[in-house]
Amino acid sequence: MLSSVCKERVLGANILGQLGVPDRAFPDECFGILAEMLGTERDPNVLEAIGVAFGDLDDKRAIPLLVPLSKHQDKDVRFGVVQGLLRHPDTTAITTLIELTRDQDEDVRNWATFGLGHAVNTDTAEIRAALLERVTDSHDETRGEALVGLARRKDPRVLEPIIRELESEHVGLLALEAAEALSDPRLIPALSRLEHDWQGDHDQHVKTLRSGLRSCSVISSPPGLRAQTDEGEAARPSLPIFAHCFAAVSYG
Repeated sequence: MLSSVCKERVLGANILGQLGVPDRAFPDECFGILAEMLGTERDPNVLEAIGVAFGDLDDKRAIPLLVPLSKHQDKDVRFGVVQGLLRHPDTTAITTLIELTRDQDEDVRNWATFGLGHAVNTDTAEIRAALLERVTDSHDETRGEALVGLARRKDPRVLEPIIRELESEHVGLLALEAAEALSDPRLIPALSRLEHDWQGDHDQHVKTLRSGLRSCSVISSPPGLRAQTDEGEAARPSLPIFAHCFAAVSYG
């Protein structure tokens, strides 16, 4: 890890984050080396790779190490911080993700919004407020992640934003997923119009649309997210493949 070549240090961080996957090899040792690297590293590319590697290790000890970098001037470093904090229901991690949902960089905002909306099952007024801020985001995917996050929490304020998306010129897959998650019969007219307009199509949008129609046509389950585990922490969903492979190509 003492290489003077930035790309080699990036590669080293990538390897430490992925070593032994799917059966982790020496996770504590990998964490220790990454933490030591973070203490002296200044290059933004390497800092980003360390953040992503911490996320791959899924070790909550990384949270206090990453939080100070959440205000770093380089957007790629902040992106790495988001990756490192995903899936942690820790209060400090969530507070930092909330702040990063307002980041000027759309990729940082998008992944922070995904982290709050989908990667953790924690449900607080602060999380809902942060997601609600993003339902009018200029970035399509960020807006969609906010819709899904609020719909999973059965927040009634997301109904109108979902309808607005379903009636827009370009309907994204996330808006359809949000409609399915909310399971509100008042979405049926907008979904039915799309079903009519998309007759003959058989892509993932249509499949999700039909799932949404079925979901909205039955009585939905009681509001709220699934039960917490004995430790007070909900089971963590898997992240998109991109979150795990990003670092491997980011330095090329």
